[in-house]
Amino acid sequence: MTQEDKKTTGLEEQDELLLRQYIGAEWVHYVGGVVSGATLFKLFGDAATLIMVKHCGDESLLASYQDAQLMQPLQVGDFIEVWGRIDKVGKRSRQLVLKAYRVAGSLNDPECPSRSVWLEEPVLVGTARLTCVVP
Repeated sequence: MTQEDKKTTGLEEQDELLLRQYIGAEWVHYVGGVVSGATLFKLFGDAATLIMVKHCGDESLLASYQDAQLMQPLQVGDFIEVWGRIDKVGKRSRQLVLKAYRVAGSLNDPECPSRSVWLEEPVLVGTARLTCVVP
């Protein structure tokens, strides 16, 4: 969140969060080590919960997704960063914006399965806009 965003929205640093997750073999859903797209929705939900706890001290309830885009498949060995922030604050509702990036991943080397690489540029794998409600 830029300083300009904070000026125009009145939101503070506590309204944003970065969540990191390693995608292990236990997440495999499809042939070739591909993970279900629902995994990204779980990560978005976890990030939203943490943002809400940080923002107002309540886990809150996920009310709706207004938009969600899955741009790249997740694979075993990926390291994912989910960045999120509160975009708008209502009386009981909070609109959140989330983005997920692949920052590292497996090289899929059969001779050395643990071989991985840190990406020079993160790859956007998904985005979401959702609403949480404080009960």
